[in-house]
Amino acid sequence: MRNEVLKLIDVTSGYSGKPIVMDVSFTVLEGEKVVVIGPNGSGKSTLLKTVLRLIEPIKGSIIFRGIDITRLPKSELPRIRVRMGYVPQEGVLFPHMKVIDNVALPLRLALGMSKAEAYKRALEYLKLFDMHELAYRYPAQLSGGQRQRVAVVRALALEPDLLLLDEPTSNLDPSSRREVVEVLYSVARMGKSMVLVTHELEIASKVSDKVIAMKSGRVVYEGPFNESIAKDVYET
Repeated sequence: MRNEVLKLIDVTSGYSGKPIVMDVSFTVLEGEKVVVIGPNGSGKSTLLKTVLRLIEPIKGSIIFRGIDITRLPKSELPRIRVRMGYVPQEGVLFPHMKVIDNVALPLRLALGMSKAEAYKRALEYLKLFDMHELAYRYPAQLSGGQRQRVAVVRALALEPDLLLLDEPTSNLDPSSRREVVEVLYSVARMGKSMVLVTHELEIASKVSDKVIAMKSGRVVYEGPFNESIAKDVYET
């Protein structure tokens, strides 16, 4: 029996007291790939930020590795967040730093690695995804797809218990999208516990162990990928 990595119980969250995500409950098991789909404004991105407590829940519980993080003081959140690799919609890189430094910096700050240790692990993860040739380039020298791939590798290099990805293929041209999709498929094959937000049903069908479909801030379906149900979610 696989252990629970993440469990949401009746979570409601939003901005200025106005709910955007309402009464959401689901579980992510060890090694499970959960894909969250739904139209714009359905609360998908808000949900991921709530898991990290970048947006504070109005009610409900978020259990991560057996710890109810909704009860933790903010001072203790950094040690939890470092165990959740978060990749926002546009994986922002530091423009004045080379790729290897972008990957190595969180290892030094969050894990306390020496510069040599951080560089070694950064190169290992870049090589793992055939990106070591980019190590000494600056973000401005990369395509949009390459920058997003670096952002995914940066999160993975921390070796988190859970990977949270927020629409990593959005706003990319077809070539860049293919690059990122291949990385997502590789990550899925690694057996990493993952919550992936996406509009792309093709990705959801190939990556997911379980699909969470959201509409108007609520979960309307939870289960295996079902094409007809998925398409219904996007109908007005």
